[in-house]
Amino acid sequence: MKKHSVYALIYVIFPLIIIIFVISSFFTPVKMSIEDEQITLTVPQCSTTILKYKDISNIKICSNLNVGKKEKGVNDGKYYAGYFSNEEYNSYFAFIHCNVNKYIIITSNNYTYVINDTTIKKTEDLYENIVTYSK
Repeated sequence: MKKHSVYALIYVIFPLIIIIFVISSFFTPVKMSIEDEQITLTVPQCSTTILKYKDISNIKICSNLNVGKKEKGVNDGKYYAGYFSNEEYNSYFAFIHCNVNKYIIITSNNYTYVINDTTIKKTEDLYENIVTYSK
């Protein structure tokens, strides 16, 4: 009887756990929440990242970015989201809509975050709001 329990664990329960984890990772939405004191970035396969305005030490906006290589996260043609690396920022956290060529570069607690919104105008407005909140 004990032998059947081990087989059930190995061949049924363990694969089900893996399948559930994989499916939930792929169907977790990429999400950015703008709040009064922080920006919350939710990315599949990454822990939720909270960027507090009071911790921002530098912020700039630009139109050119070499996204670089994905380390962990999403690169699905719609988003670059998660941990990436390139020559300019080394390791950084991205939350980028691929079809928007305007980027907000934020340094907080000695780490770089690159974000944008769904349009260039919304990205510029978001930049202005973050500058205002981070003062």
